[in-house]
Amino acid sequence: MRQVIPALLAGLVLILGWLAIPWLLALRISVPIGQNDAPALIRQFDQASTQASLRAAMAAQVPDGGGEGARRFLSGMAERMADSWARPEGVAAWLAVRSQAGRGDGPAMLSRLRSARPLGLSAFSLEYGPAEGAGGVAFELAWQGDGFRVTGLRFLDERPAPLRAPASPVLAMR
Repeated sequence: MRQVIPALLAGLVLILGWLAIPWLLALRISVPIGQNDAPALIRQFDQASTQASLRAAMAAQVPDGGGEGARRFLSGMAERMADSWARPEGVAAWLAVRSQAGRGDGPAMLSRLRSARPLGLSAFSLEYGPAEGAGGVAFELAWQGDGFRVTGLRFLDERPAPLRAPASPVLAMR
């Protein structure tokens, strides 16, 4: 009994500590977002994996329809937007746009933490955005040997509807 009770208490402390990690990570990410401090936010990133994740998220926003020229143009734009995240100015511009009230949900959409949850033993997801509906961003953090780093990023917006060709007018002659 002398060994079982301390072992159970130690296990309970470890589990509670593991459950607290996402909230501590959320605090570490929330401060730079709330202060629009792009350099501090970028320091939280593992650049290679975050860039790959961002490129995939941007590519998913390109609609399927609309022709090859439109797809090539929008894919190039998405690639340039993803590249801008390698520089603090690009992240600062993104934070400024995303933190504006554009959906009627208050002055700072990204300052609201929607959820902080584990994805595995050493990976967590933090979702920021409005309390209800689409919009926002999810940061995925994983242990990188020297600390937790943002390794993935995805947008919580709904995928845009596919482009449709305009209906051609029907002319009737008598």
